[in-house]
Amino acid sequence: MIQSPVSIAAIYIVDKAYLFDNSCETMVLIAEVIKGQLEILVPGHKLPSWFIEHVVNKL
Repeated sequence: MIQSPVSIAAIYIVDKAYLFDNSCETMVLIAEVIKGQLEILVPGHKLPSWFIEHVVNKL
């Protein structure tokens, strides 16, 4: 889980970042950031609350 603002900044420093949700039994790739562009890969109703709070709401 992303817990600090530094982590959010880090996804924009690198060329590619992959965000996984591992809060369930199976790890799921939910988003990726390529050259600063966030692409959400799952339907909105399947996004975990931590992702909305710590990533989407921080953009």
